[in-house]
Amino acid sequence: MGQQHRLPRPTRRGTPHQVPAHGPDPGQDPPSEQPSAPAPASAPQPTTTPVEQLRQLAELRDAGILSDEEFTTKKAEILARM
Repeated sequence: MGQQHRLPRPTRRGTPHQVPAHGPDPGQDPPSEQPSAPAPASAPQPTTTPVEQLRQLAELRDAGILSDEEFTTKKAEILARM
């Protein structure tokens, strides 16, 4: 029947490292790494609109979870960001 073809066995040294043809010159400093995207802001952006936030606050106040004073303080913060 047909003859089997065998692949060469890998050596213990592994695959030889290839140097790119257009790599940097050995005498030059490597290029400085620049971030590809700006760093994320420390505070996440709100996913709800200010109006939705005010409605949620009102619901919490109406349910007795927030006091009127807490509601007023938070409402002022939200309106100041608009």
